[in-house]
Amino acid sequence: MVKITKIRLTLRLLLILLVLSLPINTALAFAEINNVQIYGDDGKTAAVKSTNDAVYVAATISEEIPASDLIIQFNQLGTHRFTSCVGLQCLFTLPKSDRLPQEVSYTVKYMPQGVIKDTYNGLFVIDGMKPVITTFTVEQDADDIKINYKIIDKACPNCQSCAGIKTITLYQDATTIQ
Repeated sequence: MVKITKIRLTLRLLLILLVLSLPINTALAFAEINNVQIYGDDGKTAAVKSTNDAVYVAATISEEIPASDLIIQFNQLGTHRFTSCVGLQCLFTLPKSDRLPQEVSYTVKYMPQGVIKDTYNGLFVIDGMKPVITTFTVEQDADDIKINYKIIDKACPNCQSCAGIKTITLYQDATTIQ
């Protein structure tokens, strides 16, 4: 009969514990932020309106994590914890509010036990300027009508992008032209 000493028994138990905990520690070690999208009520990514619009943040993570391990820091809107994670999608929402038109940089941090494991940096705009029609002409050739226009749309004076133009509606007197 082989006599097992206390040291050998302790060593064997430690090795068994390490092998059993390997899948858990490996999953936590490799979780990373794959993508972050920010959008407003209209769903357009990387832009929200400056008046009465929410800011929705959706982060895609490579592994399931608790929402409390993910934070977002905005350069002008503060630091917040994500509120929920379902599968690989984590969500956070700033409620509807009026905000100053500007470009906003942000950093999403994955921080299990308060240690930064991964970061994701991005930029979005708070669009507060209406589009401006710079050129508008109408030409008629028999029954055909040709309309030419040029529109400039900026979110703020120094912004590089904007929320965009959703629709253009033309009217003749008080009637919408189809």
